[in-house]
Amino acid sequence: MTEETETGGCPECPQVSTTLKNSVIDRVDRCIASLDDVRIAYQRELPAVSKPGASGDGLALSPAIKNYLARKYPGGLYDHQFEGIQSVLGQRHTVITTQTSSGKSLIFILPTVQAFLDDSNASSLFIYPQKALANDQLAKLQEIYAAATGHAPDDELVARYDGATEKARRLGIREHGQFVLTNPDMLHYALLQYHPKWARFFSNLKYVVVDEAHAYRGIFGSSVAYIFRRLRAVCSLYGSSPTFVSASATIAEPRDHLRRLTGLDFFEIGPSHDGSTQGRKKIWLLQSGLHHYQLGRIVTRRFVEENLSCLTFCPSRVSAERLLADIPESETRDGLIRVYRAGLGAAEREEIEAGLRAGRVRGVFSTTALEIGIDIGALDVVVCVGLPNTMMALWQRAGRVARSGREGAIVFVAADTPLNSYFAEHPEELFSRYNEPLAVNLQNRRIICHHLACAIQEADGEEGLELDILGEHVKHALELRNQRRLNTDIFYVDDPHMRTPVRNADANYSIEIDGRKIGEIDSWHLLREAYHDAIYLHGGRPYRVVGILYGEKVVRLRPEGTRNLTTPVIHTGIRTRRIRELTEYPSVRVKMADFDVTERLVAVQEKSRSGDLVRQFPGNRGMRPHRLPTEGVCIETLSPLTERMKDGVKHCNLSSGAGAVARLLRGLFPVISGPCDTGDFNTFAEARADHVAWYIYDQVHDGIDLAIQAYRKVRELFEKSLDLVRSCSCQEDEGCFRCVKNPDQDDRVSKSDCVIILEAVLEELRPETAKSRVFNVDVLEERTEASVCPKCAADVARGSSFCSNCGERIVE
Repeated sequence: MTEETETGGCPECPQVSTTLKNSVIDRVDRCIASLDDVRIAYQRELPAVSKPGASGDGLALSPAIKNYLARKYPGGLYDHQFEGIQSVLGQRHTVITTQTSSGKSLIFILPTVQAFLDDSNASSLFIYPQKALANDQLAKLQEIYAAATGHAPDDELVARYDGATEKARRLGIREHGQFVLTNPDMLHYALLQYHPKWARFFSNLKYVVVDEAHAYRGIFGSSVAYIFRRLRAVCSLYGSSPTFVSASATIAEPRDHLRRLTGLDFFEIGPSHDGSTQGRKKIWLLQSGLHHYQLGRIVTRRFVEENLSCLTFCPSRVSAERLLADIPESETRDGLIRVYRAGLGAAEREEIEAGLRAGRVRGVFSTTALEIGIDIGALDVVVCVGLPNTMMALWQRAGRVARSGREGAIVFVAADTPLNSYFAEHPEELFSRYNEPLAVNLQNRRIICHHLACAIQEADGEEGLELDILGEHVKHALELRNQRRLNTDIFYVDDPHMRTPVRNADANYSIEIDGRKIGEIDSWHLLREAYHDAIYLHGGRPYRVVGILYGEKVVRLRPEGTRNLTTPVIHTGIRTRRIRELTEYPSVRVKMADFDVTERLVAVQEKSRSGDLVRQFPGNRGMRPHRLPTEGVCIETLSPLTERMKDGVKHCNLSSGAGAVARLLRGLFPVISGPCDTGDFNTFAEARADHVAWYIYDQVHDGIDLAIQAYRKVRELFEKSLDLVRSCSCQEDEGCFRCVKNPDQDDRVSKSDCVIILEAVLEELRPETAKSRVFNVDVLEERTEASVCPKCAADVARGSSFCSNCGERIVE
């Protein structure tokens, strides 16, 4: 821990007036200065902020609560807390988007306790995206309840109800719980599915708290949006209409986001109302000749050696495990440095969280799992290995330090990717960007069908559906069903809730060693991390995948004494299902379309840590293909342009050049799109004799309206790609990982050839030559008997090899 003296008080925890003998920022500065071959691309210091508080006397709270506030927060409430509590007490749906560690939880806890004091039957539901967040808030809620009532609540009145709740306690919580803390998964699988057992609770529900609302984006957010609508419909069934209160990181258009999530209009208390105390921070952006994993590992170890508590965000689960695995076991045996990621068991996650709070764990390599506001104690340093793809994630991670007035440091390590390279050269553009709106797709066909089936069961039939609450897309889906144009299997099962995944589009596989479950993995990651013969890392230790039981959804591992790593060789095939919009240029077609993406394992390569091929396992190893119906954009060159590009490239074949361009498009797509995680989308290049096609598509079943944003920004995306290749400082024509070289492939690529390809496409993409068509496509309606021509969009009978309208070859 840092050498600090704490004095004073603030609304959420003690205000810190630091007498620093050796400050965090100074120690981090010295560590960075001692690094070789490292360039500081950007650095910026953010001063501490402290504002006077406001008295809670003017709020309609009980004397006991006011006394508690006066004792706990002698400096008064922050302005946004006072305004937020007043809004919630007035029964307004309210969203608070002040910065991290600004005391947002007080805004929703106090009104829920006051509602119980006014009416002992009043109930409140607290929803958190992760169980660990509910753990944090439970203690705070119990403390305020005790202060307001003069006695501690029993274990059933104020209770956590999630997958870890003992079955012996569940009946008591259902019968007596007034403050129930849960997550969207349990709300879906337990509370809504068995709502008659919760009739008392739902009949008296006054408040629904939606904490960390920014976590509800992408496929998860789209599912949760319909879970919240179903919650409102069930409440209506029991005669209640609760007030929704939401807290979130600072995001763009929070009211719109909450409207998409809940179907309700919200009053916003945003950053301009923020009156919280924030500690002094300093930000560094580093670029190095070292691989970004290596630099991230070096700085983490140095900070831990300096006795600084350090949280290091990694771009993926595999990278987090590899960063730990490459530290000598003698340094990790005592558990001082750990890995925290999705897929770990609850007990292991909670052990790491407790270790951080107690100081037993000093360094953690984490995925986004620790990005949201779990209380893990006072951190000194956050390291980001690779830049986050969204400003929301960037500032959310930065907000893990300098909480409650403490000093903190944030170190961004630029990755060897086109996106990171671009921002390392344009750092002012990065740090001046606004927060983005969040992607929630209410038109995802699979999600609508599954949640409609659940809603029908909850309403005891279609006649009881609250269509005004469930929304226009559910209403339209019901109309299609009545017209026999929507008949998916989910409508004909007895247990639609259990067949409706909340966080993914498909059910997870259990990862086991000798019959003991150590984690979970979904089918997309299964093909990339836990395929047969894969070396799977868990806690930095290697295991070999020895079996996959598809029927039981189990992956079996055995310990493996090796430092080798495996890489899957995956073949991708894409078929255009139907075109939504089409823009034609003289030699280029740009399509917004629905795609069928099929990925097949064709080999497994095992390599040493130095990158040498040790052995190769040919074939699919018994792995099933991963099939994904999705949506996106295709940029396709026609024969004349394709021939010119073939003639122009000199140092690599057209297929390798097209693949390098696809990597550029993938790397720079977040610059022109809305917010996205790297797993939300993908790109693919297909080079054939008469055309080259680049696909940008959502890596989500039926899509999330993300990749289609590229449709009207294709020229901008190609321009930024060309600018990056031209401006990259590497000297060799084969390029580097920051521009065109692919770290996962050995194909020969060429910067000059990529420039020729990009310039050729841009020459065609002139607005004055564009001809656009929009097709009348109902994204919910099934198309079971026909395919579509990728050229002219005419219907084509399944199995046909050619389009009868234009003669285009149909590729399956």
